Amino acid sequence: NLTAGASGDLSQAAELAGAMVLDLGMAGSPAVSLRALSRCAGSGGQEAPSLIRRLLEDCYQAARLVLKERSQLVLALSERLLEAESLAGPELEAFFEAAAV
Repeated sequence: NLTAGASGDLSQAAELAGAMVLDLGMAGSPAVSLRALSRCAGSGGQEAPSLIRRLLEDCYQAARLVLKERSQLVLALSERLLEAESLAGPELEAFFEAAAV
């Protein structure tokens, strides 16, 4: 079950990944805009869904690695948020400074 916030985040990530692959040519090397390729050659769009999915999967795995490497910090932050419910910029900065990040 996704919350509205998580659903919106996933939707925004998919939209951003689509723009990165289709418009900015960030699907690999050489960097080629698939929209431009499609306009010029009439193809290129067929690969877009798999390239977008691969980009999202790569980002997902990178995020999992960061969370795993920083699991103690994530746990401490979640405990702090349970106490305070929300933290503003200066409060977050103080938290991370105290955690020596």
